[in-house]
Amino acid sequence: MLPDEGTWRFQLAVEGPEGTGRGSLSVPVGPRPGPPIEASWAVGLLPAIVAVPICLAKRVVAGVRPRSGRGTEPDGRLFAVTSRRAASPSVRSAHRPGC
Repeated sequence: MLPDEGTWRFQLAVEGPEGTGRGSLSVPVGPRPGPPIEASWAVGLLPAIVAVPICLAKRVVAGVRPRSGRGTEPDGRLFAVTSRRAASPSVRSAHRPGC
Protein backbone atom coordinates (compact mmCIF):
# COMPACT_ATOMS: atom_id res chain seq x y z
CA MET A 1 0.00 0.00 0.00
CA LEU A 2 1.39 3.35 -1.01
CA PRO A 3 1.13 6.00 1.74
CA ASP A 4 0.45 9.11 -0.39
CA GLU A 5 -1.62 10.05 -3.42
CA GLY A 6 0.05 11.24 -6.60
CA THR A 7 2.25 9.74 -9.28
CA TRP A 8 4.82 7.26 -8.06
CA ARG A 9 7.83 6.51 -10.24
CA PHE A 10 9.66 3.23 -9.89
CA GLN A 11 13.11 2.86 -11.45
CA LEU A 12 14.24 -0.66 -12.28
CA ALA A 13 17.68 -2.04 -13.10
CA VAL A 14 18.12 -5.66 -14.16
CA GLU A 15 21.38 -7.46 -14.83
CA GLY A 16 21.39 -10.61 -16.94
CA PRO A 17 23.50 -12.65 -19.34
CA GLU A 18 22.89 -10.15 -22.16
CA GLY A 19 23.87 -7.11 -20.11
CA THR A 20 22.08 -4.55 -17.98
CA GLY A 21 18.60 -3.24 -18.60
CA ARG A 22 17.07 -0.14 -17.09
CA GLY A 23 13.53 1.15 -17.06
CA SER A 24 11.05 3.23 -15.18
CA LEU A 25 7.37 2.82 -14.38
CA SER A 26 5.02 5.65 -13.47
CA VAL A 27 1.97 4.65 -11.40
CA PRO A 28 -0.84 7.11 -10.64
CA VAL A 29 -2.18 6.59 -7.12
CA GLY A 30 -5.60 7.91 -6.10
CA PRO A 31 -7.25 8.15 -2.68
CA ARG A 32 -7.79 4.95 -0.71
CA PRO A 33 -11.31 3.64 -1.36
CA GLY A 34 -13.71 2.64 1.39
CA PRO A 35 -14.06 3.67 5.00
CA PRO A 36 -11.10 4.65 7.20
CA ILE A 37 -8.99 1.68 8.29
CA GLU A 38 -9.84 2.21 11.98
CA ALA A 39 -13.57 1.92 11.27
CA SER A 40 -12.99 -1.26 9.24
CA TRP A 41 -11.05 -2.89 12.09
CA ALA A 42 -13.67 -1.84 14.67
CA VAL A 43 -16.51 -3.38 12.66
CA GLY A 44 -14.47 -6.52 11.96
CA LEU A 45 -13.53 -7.07 15.62
CA LEU A 46 -16.98 -6.25 17.04
CA PRO A 47 -18.19 -9.91 17.07
CA ALA A 48 -15.08 -11.02 19.02
CA ILE A 49 -15.36 -8.08 21.43
CA VAL A 50 -18.95 -9.12 22.18
CA ALA A 51 -18.39 -12.91 22.20
CA VAL A 52 -15.38 -13.10 24.55
CA PRO A 53 -17.06 -11.56 27.63
CA ILE A 54 -20.22 -13.62 27.04
CA CYS A 55 -18.22 -16.86 26.84
CA LEU A 56 -16.18 -15.98 29.92
CA ALA A 57 -19.33 -15.14 31.89
CA LYS A 58 -20.97 -18.43 30.88
CA ARG A 59 -17.83 -20.31 31.91
CA VAL A 60 -17.71 -18.61 35.33
CA VAL A 61 -21.43 -19.16 35.99
CA ALA A 62 -21.23 -22.82 34.93
CA GLY A 63 -18.10 -23.46 37.02
CA VAL A 64 -16.32 -25.24 34.18
CA ARG A 65 -13.33 -27.37 35.16
CA PRO A 66 -10.62 -28.69 32.87
CA ARG A 67 -11.85 -31.69 30.86
CA SER A 68 -8.50 -33.35 30.34
CA GLY A 69 -4.89 -32.86 31.29
CA ARG A 70 -3.82 -31.42 34.60
CA GLY A 71 -5.82 -29.21 36.90
CA THR A 72 -5.90 -28.35 40.58
CA GLU A 73 -8.06 -29.44 43.46
CA PRO A 74 -9.67 -26.70 45.58
CA ASP A 75 -6.88 -27.10 48.14
CA GLY A 76 -4.22 -26.48 45.45
CA ARG A 77 -3.08 -30.09 44.88
CA LEU A 78 -2.53 -31.15 41.30
CA PHE A 79 -4.61 -33.91 39.79
CA ALA A 80 -4.74 -35.61 36.41
CA VAL A 81 -8.02 -36.23 34.63
CA THR A 82 -8.14 -39.43 32.61
CA SER A 83 -10.92 -41.42 31.09
CA ARG A 84 -10.79 -45.04 30.03
CA ARG A 85 -13.52 -46.95 28.32
CA ALA A 86 -13.62 -50.71 28.47
CA ALA A 87 -13.97 -52.25 25.04
CA SER A 88 -17.09 -54.35 24.73
CA PRO A 89 -17.15 -57.41 22.43
CA SER A 90 -19.21 -55.50 19.85
CA VAL A 91 -16.65 -52.68 19.69
CA ARG A 92 -13.44 -54.72 19.49
CA SER A 93 -11.25 -54.47 16.43
CA ALA A 94 -11.61 -57.04 13.68
CA HIS A 95 -7.82 -57.29 13.40
CA ARG A 96 -6.45 -60.63 14.55
CA PRO A 97 -2.71 -61.15 15.11
CA GLY A 98 -1.09 -63.44 12.58
CA CYS A 99 -3.54 -62.77 9.75
